[in-house]
Amino acid sequence: MRRGAEHVGMAVVGACSALAWAFPAWWIVSVLGMVVLVTAVRHRPWSIAWAYAFGSHVCALYGIYTSVHTIGGVPAVFAVLIVIGIAAALSFGCAIACAVWKRCTSGHALVDALLFGSLWMGAEWLWSTMLMRFPWALLGIAYVDSPLRAWAPWIGVYGIGWLVASLCAGIALWHRRSLLPTTVLCTSVVAVCGLPLFTFTAPHDRIAVSLIQTNTPQRDKMLHRHITDRIAHLVHMIDTAQGDIVFTPETSVPVPVDTLDDASRKTWRAFEATQLQSARTVIVGALIRQDDGIANALLRIDQTAYETYTKKHLVPFGETLPMGFGALLRVLGIPLGSFAARDDDARPFRAHGQTIAVSICFEDAYGDDWARLMHTTSAPTMLANASNLGWFGHALLLHHHEAIARMRALEFQRPFVRAGNVGPTLVVDAFGTVQHRLPVYTSGIVEAAVYGRTGMTPYARWLGTVGYAPIAAPIGLCALVIVRVRKRRLSK
Repeated sequence: MRRGAEHVGMAVVGACSALAWAFPAWWIVSVLGMVVLVTAVRHRPWSIAWAYAFGSHVCALYGIYTSVHTIGGVPAVFAVLIVIGIAAALSFGCAIACAVWKRCTSGHALVDALLFGSLWMGAEWLWSTMLMRFPWALLGIAYVDSPLRAWAPWIGVYGIGWLVASLCAGIALWHRRSLLPTTVLCTSVVAVCGLPLFTFTAPHDRIAVSLIQTNTPQRDKMLHRHITDRIAHLVHMIDTAQGDIVFTPETSVPVPVDTLDDASRKTWRAFEATQLQSARTVIVGALIRQDDGIANALLRIDQTAYETYTKKHLVPFGETLPMGFGALLRVLGIPLGSFAARDDDARPFRAHGQTIAVSICFEDAYGDDWARLMHTTSAPTMLANASNLGWFGHALLLHHHEAIARMRALEFQRPFVRAGNVGPTLVVDAFGTVQHRLPVYTSGIVEAAVYGRTGMTPYARWLGTVGYAPIAAPIGLCALVIVRVRKRRLSK
């Protein structure tokens, strides 16, 4: 009974810590949660760490329930199981890291703190890039408003997570009566938190942008009786926009054009014909039909080009079904399907002197895609994302998306613009500060001047050149420490 209560308590601590992902100004809550986690893991089973991570992931991802049940029509019990399953799978990375750390601590506070941070970072990287391929709830995202934000252009979100985990472990292991660990800990905190935010990129041309937030109810979005009005409203908002480049949300055209009714198709074809004669660039979210199926795409339309960007990273259970689930869901009569996905890096859009690296929905969580672009002749001067988060209701996911956008802006020191159906629609400058924002669940247009930037941050330089290889250094150090500790214990 007591052990069960402890696990529930740690799940609550994890859920509270997850609030910092959505509200980065509360980053101190994440620090306290990590300190509690390290303290608990030292004296309790490793499953306590799984409970902490499970609570945090459920809090961060509960909007999936709304998307698959309230809007998608999946029975509530299966929607709950999907959320629990994803959260449980994501939580094993934290649990394994903590289990290894508990077994291999050396008794030296500094070494053990660095070992904890390295194992945590290794688990996040392994789960996010190789196993689950879902880099969503990364520890470093919660610190976009903290003093550690200055490290983003140097070591990125994984590196910030390593700093946080190491410092929190150091605090949990701190011995007040020992002078050396106290001195090392205080010096580390001051050094890490006192780094100024360096500038590595230079201003480029100024461009006027318009970001459209349509606020289309998700339940009505794909109903044919509403599509004619929605297409007409979208075209009206585009005509009203003042920017040289106009961005619309993801799937603003919610069905392939060839399946539109006659009135909607006529409105859309007239818009296309006019836009192909216009100097203004419009980037529209739309579903398109390809040889391998329906794809989630962005269409760039102006007098110089008609280009298409198709989504590469698909949302599990929303746009793609994990292996084995398709047949099961068909048998159960659950209406979920899969979209076609792009399998390579896309070329950015070039318009009005800017090179724009675009993404759709949670693709902005995959920073390594953009790092590779920084090393090409098509290096982006600004970043953009189109999303439709109406699937998730008023979940924390909306605010979490904003924090991810700000982290990407800091890592690459590029302005970041987002156009969302229900929000967040905003302009973030190259230093992670929100310059313009529309309230969520309202209809409107953000009109803003954005300055593109050129140059490369250290993070973009090493990530685009050698990938995540530098992460192997602290992980290798972990392996060395673990081997030495094991040998020492066996010799006794």
